[in-house]
Amino acid sequence: MEIPEFLQGFFYTGQEPVIPIAYDGFWVGFSILVAMVGSIAGLTIADLSKQIKHTLTRRSMQLAGAVTFGVTVWAMHFVGMLAVSIPVSMSYSPWMTLVSSFPAIIAAWFAIRWTAGRQRSHVNRATTALLIAVGIGVMHYTGMVAMQMEALLRFEVVDFTYSILIAILLSYIGIWADEELRARWQSLSAHLVGGALLGLAISGMHYEGMKSVRVIASADMMGVSNSVDRAYLGVIIFLGVIAAVGIGLSTSLITKLRINLKELNVSRAQLKTIITGGLNSVIVVNSNNEIESINAQTEQLFKIDKDKIRGSAISQLLPNYDALSGDQGSVLNCEITGYRSDGVEVQLLMRRIWIKSEESEQAVIYLMDISDFRDAERELYYQATHDSLTGLYNRRHLEVCARHEYESLLRNQRPLSALMFDLDHFKLVNDTYGHDVGDLVLKNVASFCGEVLRTNDLFFRSGGEEFVVLLPDTSKTNAMVIGEKLRKHMEAQRISLYSDSLKVTISVGVATTEAQLEGGVEELLTWADEAMYRSKSAGRNCCTHFDTLADVKTAS
Repeated sequence: MEIPEFLQGFFYTGQEPVIPIAYDGFWVGFSILVAMVGSIAGLTIADLSKQIKHTLTRRSMQLAGAVTFGVTVWAMHFVGMLAVSIPVSMSYSPWMTLVSSFPAIIAAWFAIRWTAGRQRSHVNRATTALLIAVGIGVMHYTGMVAMQMEALLRFEVVDFTYSILIAILLSYIGIWADEELRARWQSLSAHLVGGALLGLAISGMHYEGMKSVRVIASADMMGVSNSVDRAYLGVIIFLGVIAAVGIGLSTSLITKLRINLKELNVSRAQLKTIITGGLNSVIVVNSNNEIESINAQTEQLFKIDKDKIRGSAISQLLPNYDALSGDQGSVLNCEITGYRSDGVEVQLLMRRIWIKSEESEQAVIYLMDISDFRDAERELYYQATHDSLTGLYNRRHLEVCARHEYESLLRNQRPLSALMFDLDHFKLVNDTYGHDVGDLVLKNVASFCGEVLRTNDLFFRSGGEEFVVLLPDTSKTNAMVIGEKLRKHMEAQRISLYSDSLKVTISVGVATTEAQLEGGVEELLTWADEAMYRSKSAGRNCCTHFDTLADVKTAS
């Protein structure tokens, strides 16, 4: 290949005599190890920097990583030069040697910026690999130019070109491997393998570049001993590499530690604000269920002093806590009853979360006072199921309870009776005395009947002056006895008015079933209603069972 005239001072033309170059295997291996160590350190620092949010701190950390990576690559070059044995007197230009480190640091900067970046594409990798290869190549050939010797140094064109191409290809493989491995392995393992491959790329470029070296010297120069003390220089370079890597990693780790401590303090302040300023009560207990700390809301809820309660059993506030199920480590949500220091009971919604660490295990208990909510819930339920005038169950609740008792009958094969009655001539009471007296009569009827009924009987006002009683596990005979007892008890009562008293009688209908009905429990209620109308037809103030073949007046 013909070399252009302006490059003939750099490239070998193939006409000058050259002297052979030998390599020392130990230093070759050592140089490759240095390149791998630097690459692994650089990738690790880059990965650590990604976790830092502060831009200036992150950039500073990446710059420290670039210096560490670049210095080790630069050191690898000169360790590799120690492996070269050239039979001429040789030294290095201090300034040119120093200048040759800058391209390596710049190349390392691109490598670290890529590792710390988020963009991942073939174009991005190829561009980064090209910049790394060019930087390392410039460092390598600048370092070669820094050599001072009487012989001339030239480079063979083809091997020179191969060295650049190999640097690009192997750099691409190294950064690709690091990226792919980080997606599958832990970061440290990925950096070890990716850094080793990147170190091989740097070493491969170096020794392919050395393959292009041609030392041109006359015969009388050959055989002169090399003046470089390899052992001394190797130790100095090795210590420099260790120092650079140590400083870079230490700076990165210290920076990360400072950032983590700062974030930890912020998180601690936020957590304290959340606990102390939140609406919920928070209690921290240890594995022995002893209270370790509480917040101000807990003090207010239980009316206690946090200094006095610390170390006490949680059962002092939540007596049923020890009976709660749930493995340690699980999240438990439930309702629980608590007691204030003055003995007042409070209904609480509780969430318990276990926090485990190597040293201890704690449970954080969040409590919300739902006493008012439960009171309101009970009040709403009462209003939905009870008659507002008499306090008895209403017709809507009658339908629910009747279905429930009927299903119980089917399961247990026990009789179920229904008793229905209304007040005789109640319209006349309203017309004569007014609706206020009518309401008073209804309330008194509910009270008088409640004195006769059993505790498991279910008493309803189904509407107007009509009432229904469900009699679970009650036969026809017993149901008739209860119906008659109600009738007689009402007949014997007197309702006091302002200057008078009022007697009220009732007409009672009874129905019983011991088996499944085609129409269900509604059919049983219909029977009781029909029996009640039979009592009215028989002259009122009597009790009739639906199965009676003829209306029987049990009292006049």
